[in-house]
Amino acid sequence: MDIMKIKILTLGLNNLSLGRRTKFFIATVFLILVAFLIRGQGNLTLKGIVVDKDGDPLMGCNVVIKGTTTAAVTDVCGEFSIPIERDDFTMVFHDMTHEDLRAFEQRLKGGEITADKIVFQIGSGRKKNKGCNQTIDKGLRRFRIE
Repeated sequence: MDIMKIKILTLGLNNLSLGRRTKFFIATVFLILVAFLIRGQGNLTLKGIVVDKDGDPLMGCNVVIKGTTTAAVTDVCGEFSIPIERDDFTMVFHDMTHEDLRAFEQRLKGGEITADKIVFQIGSGRKKNKGCNQTIDKGLRRFRIE
């Protein structure tokens, strides 16, 4: 917001015949709203697809932003959507096979998130997912994590 507009709003409050507490309350609410608007502009939503080494979607894979409580679980077609900051971050993928629970990490830079969806190809194992008939676009940005 422009400094001049803030000054005009401040002058407008001074000219109103309101008590000091009311003016303070209005100014405080205004500053809190501005802070929330500025903070909200930094968030993005990352949409991705988690696949195995053969490109089959992985259902039920946990996706976590490392160091936070922000998480998502992939659907039947391996897709997920997770809110992220514009800063650099590390994504952790937890996938469970019949043998064990595996974790994979991928460090991402905020500037790398430019595509609508990103494909994360994890592991060396294979789990055939017969529940999804969706074809994954070959042109999507891919990260291979082993």
